[in-house]
Amino acid sequence: MVKKIALESITILLICVSLLLLKSAYSEPSVESLKNEHKQVNDSTTVKQIEPVDITLQAIDINLATEQELQKISGVGEVIAKRIIEDRQQNGYYQTTEDIIRVKGIGPKTYQKMRQLIVVNKRNLMFYLGY
Repeated sequence: MVKKIALESITILLICVSLLLLKSAYSEPSVESLKNEHKQVNDSTTVKQIEPVDITLQAIDINLATEQELQKISGVGEVIAKRIIEDRQQNGYYQTTEDIIRVKGIGPKTYQKMRQLIVVNKRNLMFYLGY
C-alpha cells in the first residue's frame, strides 16, 4: 500500500514538473527580455536617410509626345520612340491607345505594360483632325 501511494505521488510529481516545463516553454516572454532584444536590434541596425522621390506619373499623349517624352514609357527606348513618331507621320494620329500596336516592336505584351502610361487625348485629336 505504501509503495502504491509512493508511486502515485511520484507520478503526480512528474506530471506537475512536466506541466511546469511545458508552461515555461510556451509562456510569453518577459518585458525585460523584450526590452533587451529590442535594444540589441537597435544597436545592430543602421538606419539610412532616404531621399524623397517624385513618383507622380502623368499619362503621355502618344499623338503629341516628343521622342524624349515617349522614352519615359515602359518598354520604349530611342529606337521604338522614333518608330512611333514615324508611324504617326506616315499613318496618321492614333485613334486609341491600342493603335500603338501597329508600331514594329510593340506587341500585345508591351502594350499591356504601357497602357496605363499612355493616352490619346480626344480633344487634341479632334483639333488636329479638323473637327
